[in-house]
Amino acid sequence: MVRLASDGPSQEPKGWAAQAEAYDVACQVQNDRAARVVAGQAHNARDCRELLDMLGIETADRPLP
Repeated sequence: MVRLASDGPSQEPKGWAAQAEAYDVACQVQNDRAARVVAGQAHNARDCRELLDMLGIETADRPLP
């Protein structure tokens, strides 16, 4: 895209930033749902933690190391 001096600031960074933020939120929602499914199938807290680690699922209260 060629910008002329009279074009003013481009709106693309704002649009990109909004899309990136929406993607991050969607990933967090998906991870939280997956964590709930794993927790429902786990035998105990240790089993749940191991399964989450094996699957690479990051939760809001327990980020991956």
